[in-house]
Amino acid sequence: MPWFRWAGWFPRTDAEQEWIKQQWLGWQRTGATVYYRPNWFLDGWTMPHIYPHQFADAFTFYAEHGMVGADFDTLVGQWGAQGPNLYLLARIHVRPEAPVDRTLDEYYAAFGPAKRQVEKYFRYWEDYSIRNRENAADSIRKRGGRFRRYAKYAAVADELYPPEVFPPAQRLLDRARKAAQGAGSPYTERVMFLQAGLDHARKCVETASVMNNARATAAEREAALANLAAFRRGIAPLLVSNLDRMAVIETESWELVPTAAQP
Repeated sequence: MPWFRWAGWFPRTDAEQEWIKQQWLGWQRTGATVYYRPNWFLDGWTMPHIYPHQFADAFTFYAEHGMVGADFDTLVGQWGAQGPNLYLLARIHVRPEAPVDRTLDEYYAAFGPAKRQVEKYFRYWEDYSIRNRENAADSIRKRGGRFRRYAKYAAVADELYPPEVFPPAQRLLDRARKAAQGAGSPYTERVMFLQAGLDHARKCVETASVMNNARATAAEREAALANLAAFRRGIAPLLVSNLDRMAVIETESWELVPTAAQP
């Protein structure tokens, strides 16, 4: 068994992905009825934590090797930051045989003339998630969150998503917004929905940098949380994030979460 730096969370190393597939085959060969019931989609907090290709590779493998059904209760509603993951998850249950890029193309097509720019935007985040997976795993493990890493994600978000990773993503979204302009309000609104998701992720990282700083005073922490709550009140009607669920993760990740932080 490989050392699971992520305890099976996505994105995995190639060795982890292959080991999990072999475990599946082992159970199938016993004649057992194999049913898929994971918690993987709890992960990522409010971040653009993107991994559709690796997830599709695993799910399709299970579907081709005896999976009789699946149950996901971990849809945490981060549509503004993790849309491709969530769209793919819904569609792959209906069409597990479809190529993953064809399914994702359906999602990107909803952005009209900004389709390719939005695809590049999420490819940027998927590449980042894959490239950073081992460093991120180490950060989580040091805080005792290896197996319930989703619950401790806010405690390391500022390490996982430092400020310099956001400007390249912003430039890609700027190009998407420019492409959508003049093509009708739905496309511009949809790009701006993603913009709200990115702004929220950035605001959460700013908050995490204070909350995870051992030298921060109680007053500084309360001010950071109040600022985050004010921002969230502004985006709450857009439904880019399940803010109630995020507050649960923040309560587990941070020492001080006063009621003022609840939107």
